[in-house]
Amino acid sequence: KGLDRVVECARRTPHRQFRIVGLSPAMAERLSPLPANLSWTPGVEPIDLRREYRAASVYLQLSRAEGLPNVLMEAMACGCVPVVTQIGGMPDLVQGVGFIVPEGDVQAALEAIEGALGRPALARECRECIVKNYPLAHRESGLVQAVRSVLPQVLDVASAAP
Repeated sequence: KGLDRVVECARRTPHRQFRIVGLSPAMAERLSPLPANLSWTPGVEPIDLRREYRAASVYLQLSRAEGLPNVLMEAMACGCVPVVTQIGGMPDLVQGVGFIVPEGDVQAALEAIEGALGRPALARECRECIVKNYPLAHRESGLVQAVRSVLPQVLDVASAAP
């Protein structure tokens, strides 16, 4: 997920605050020593996650491999300006409202973070991008359709169980 690069960004910018949500204690140990300007938590309830997003200005997803992560969309919907790598579907999602950096390029990520912080109006554009392109009704119908497509198989397996 690029957490090592997030830690390196924090190390290089001690005047900025960083937070990692969903970091396991074992991973925190592997990334140690963590800089003083980086806080972390192993995880939060969904309502608290929304609070975390809203408290942030920038969302980093510096992954080496990724599809189109829901957390990226959630962060954007809460007004976080994304800084992502050129991996998977992330560039398509953030094109025009976020920053795309080469995978592994910490300096480019730092420059993108500063760019994102320098353009606070992008927060509203990020939210509008998600609302427009991923409306709740569309996501709901897609989920219902996906469940219906696998439900017969699940019922077959359940009925065959001893």
